[in-house]
Amino acid sequence: MLGAVLLRPVAPQAPVVVVLHGTPEGQSSIKTGFVASVSHDGQALVLKPLGPVTIDSAQALELWAVSTDGRPASLGLVTTGERATTVLRADLLTGVKAFAVSLEPAGGSPSGAPTGPVISAGSVDAAELRSRAS
Repeated sequence: MLGAVLLRPVAPQAPVVVVLHGTPEGQSSIKTGFVASVSHDGQALVLKPLGPVTIDSAQALELWAVSTDGRPASLGLVTTGERATTVLRADLLTGVKAFAVSLEPAGGSPSGAPTGPVISAGSVDAAELRSRAS
């Protein structure tokens, strides 16, 4: 019986999905939102636009993880067009309450924090994260 329990396949966990809705500040710049899917182990994030994303060549989109104390940490630049952006990093969900996308100068934020308008943002479901931890 122990062998049967040890050999039973473990069902894969679904990713954590966060919908990043357009913000009032972003409506004049980008008219689409994003969906972020974070792998069950928190090691990979795929950000997909909900529509085509076009920006001026002097601008860039930057993805941020917002910690539970409100500090943003850059996860890198977002691919424009209709392609997805992939981020590979350990502990993508640890201490994170939201993800956001800001409009920045080409090359990204010069300060390490969003300098342009946050065009899209979405909260991480804390209850879902607690249930996964147990």
